[in-house]
Amino acid sequence: TATPNEPLPTPESVGLEPPQKSVELVTSSGLTKTLLIGKPAPVGGNTFVKLKERADLYLMPSYRVNFSLDPKAWQE
Repeated sequence: TATPNEPLPTPESVGLEPPQKSVELVTSSGLTKTLLIGKPAPVGGNTFVKLKERADLYLMPSYRVNFSLDPKAWQE
């Protein structure tokens, strides 16, 4: 929660513009959404994320977004 003396985070200040990583998600109906992954939050073990198509910023547990985007890491 921001206090009156703290500015609200912006996409630029939390590493979402440009993003640290991005992932395209495809729904079963074929709709594509892009998840932008930013910097870790200063406390709480979370990372800033947002959908490319929306202005809202979210916190997601860091262990959920700390994965390899190298296709070789996903091969058996």
